[in-house]
Amino acid sequence: MTRRFSAKKLQTKIFVPILLILLIFPIFTWTAFSFTANNYFRRMAERNTNRLAQQVRSNIREWDPESRMNRPLSDTIRREWIPPLDITSPDSSSKTSLLVIGSDFTLAFPEAADVSGPLQELYEECCRRIQENSLSAQETLPLKLSSRSFMIRLLESPSTQPTSLKYVVCYSTVPDTASLLSSTWKLLIAVTALCLALAAVLIWFITRGITRPLNHLCRKAHEIGKGDYSPILSCFQAEELENLKVSINQMAENLRQSEENTIAFFQNASHDLKTPLASISGYAQGIQCGVFADSRQAAGIILSESQRMTQLVESILTISKLDNKTLKLEMIPIDLEEFLYEQIQILQGSCAEKKLRAAEPLPAIQVRADAGLLIRVLQNLVSNCLQYAEK
Repeated sequence: MTRRFSAKKLQTKIFVPILLILLIFPIFTWTAFSFTANNYFRRMAERNTNRLAQQVRSNIREWDPESRMNRPLSDTIRREWIPPLDITSPDSSSKTSLLVIGSDFTLAFPEAADVSGPLQELYEECCRRIQENSLSAQETLPLKLSSRSFMIRLLESPSTQPTSLKYVVCYSTVPDTASLLSSTWKLLIAVTALCLALAAVLIWFITRGITRPLNHLCRKAHEIGKGDYSPILSCFQAEELENLKVSINQMAENLRQSEENTIAFFQNASHDLKTPLASISGYAQGIQCGVFADSRQAAGIILSESQRMTQLVESILTISKLDNKTLKLEMIPIDLEEFLYEQIQILQGSCAEKKLRAAEPLPAIQVRADAGLLIRVLQNLVSNCLQYAEK
């Protein structure tokens, strides 16, 4: 029972996977960019927060509260803590600054009137965590709120500072990559659609340029199977297709020559069989009609021609087995000198007036061969020689 496979066209098998890859690639790129951008912004926010914490810690230690004079606390902090900082942000939506909270959890900097939205939420969350002792002063922590994400670092001011400056929270906002990417997804979809359309057209013509020559070669192979051995004259740009064309042309030429040799062989075999058949038929009719006085001589001729026909038939069978690769060889060691002398004596009786002899001396050579086939080869050669030689 033969299995049936659902074969797909080569053009489809090339076209569909490539389009799927092109479709998956923007999605993969979008995901990878989002992940990379998010990590980058987090690292930048963490770096800025740590730099701010280092500079603020140094400024707190050197700052003298009495130097405030009559200036507001928020203005003093802004002038003496913030200006020396050199904090750069990779994105305009990212901000690095600090919150100063008193021991009673009132906001000292910035002024309460300036705090709203995400900053107000950050202030409240920091107060809650300070009260719960869940905010460490040894590490920079990520803090994700409902509206924005931050990187924060808690600093405790020295005891020499007023209680209104008890806690200093350095923070950096982490830009929202989702909002950044949401503004460009339409552009990405448009570019992806355009690239897919152009790629589809390009891939279609490229695959068509491969499948059309293959279909042409397949049709030619089908014609060769029907007996049309004319060569393929078309030239192909692809080296592999050109090599395939050359191989098909060579195969067609070999099949043509093989068919011509087979036809010539059977024509010759038919011609060779006609002569002994005619002789056998004629002598048999002569014996039946009593034409020959010596029927034994006629019977001998019939026997001789029958043996000749047997040899021809055996030759045909041997060639058929050779073509089908079913002939089994019985390889044995043979001394060629002894073999040739023996065959010459056997063939000498059929030479009539012609002489058959071997050159003296024959070389002492031993080979491994099939004795029956080697005898047949020698007999065919000698028969041809006796047929055309004059003496």
